[in-house]
Amino acid sequence: MSRYTTIPYLEKINFVERYRALCHKFNSFDTSMDSYEIATYKEVLDEFGLSYEHNKKEKFLSTTYSLASGHEFTLTFGVWRGMVETILVIRYEGQYIDPAGRFDFIPEKMGYEFDRKKYNLPKFSSVEDLREILYTLMGIIKDLEQAIVQGV
Repeated sequence: MSRYTTIPYLEKINFVERYRALCHKFNSFDTSMDSYEIATYKEVLDEFGLSYEHNKKEKFLSTTYSLASGHEFTLTFGVWRGMVETILVIRYEGQYIDPAGRFDFIPEKMGYEFDRKKYNLPKFSSVEDLREILYTLMGIIKDLEQAIVQGV
């Protein structure tokens, strides 16, 4: 597999269907929280052993780390208005690898039909929802990391 595209790895982990299912399950604007729970974000993300920087002005958490394969991941979670915006950027040998970016844009970049009006960002109405969303997203990311390391 090519080291300069994530498409084979995203397909291997069934990214599109997993993200669509998450957005389908957590898709209610009517019940989403008006505020965000930064403490819950930090608590859950700390369980994955990553150190995050919190940008209070822009309302996001971000981290950058490297895999054994040499791929560098920058993972950002937007924390606002009861929605979880996930952005992933991957670099390898100084090059940005596509598709990357906001999770709801990736399926289209891969050539898949994806109704962004319906399935753009998962929305949480409770701390428990937020926790489940973050665990699901981190599961997808960890599976992607593993697929990349194994495929290199």
